[in-house]
Amino acid sequence: MVCLESGLIESIYIVFYKRHGIIDNIVLESLYGYFKKKGDSVEQMDNVGTTKNRDIQEYSQPWFKDGLRFECQRCGRCCRGEPGVVWVNKREIEEISGFLGISKNAFAKNYLRSINDRFSLLEYSNGDCIMYDNGCKIYDQRPCQCRSFPFWRPNLENRTEWEKVKKTCPGIDKGKLHTLKDIEDNLRIHERRFG
Repeated sequence: MVCLESGLIESIYIVFYKRHGIIDNIVLESLYGYFKKKGDSVEQMDNVGTTKNRDIQEYSQPWFKDGLRFECQRCGRCCRGEPGVVWVNKREIEEISGFLGISKNAFAKNYLRSINDRFSLLEYSNGDCIMYDNGCKIYDQRPCQCRSFPFWRPNLENRTEWEKVKKTCPGIDKGKLHTLKDIEDNLRIHERRFG
């Protein structure tokens, strides 16, 4: 690891940790290299109030710092096809069963499967979600996993990953502009829930 003065390290850690929740040697060395190319000495970079430290914050902003457009087109592409899991917790079970007007027990019996002491919505043999019938039957009460899509960490790694998801999701780059704060809030909720 490149050894940097404490003020710069603190600046980098604070900015990156707030944005990404992690920091590692690669990030530190990358930032150090960025500023060394600009001809800065460690002493110049160590002054927390300098323009260069504002550059660190700008440089550390995620590629989607100006926000991203997304509006679900309700096409069902993310609900059908490949097998998978859609996790639901107790609160979601209560909300969805209430929305459907059935008891929690009836909902569990007809719509859920248990996987390692967790619950997932059932799916048909072709991989379609049991809640999909020419559209999501529970769209207004859909689980967190569905609600937070496409703002999942793997989809936001870089523009290329976002573009890959766009090939299968017609809602990407359409509709409402989600701010950086909206996206980060969504990420936190999703990651608290699913790690």
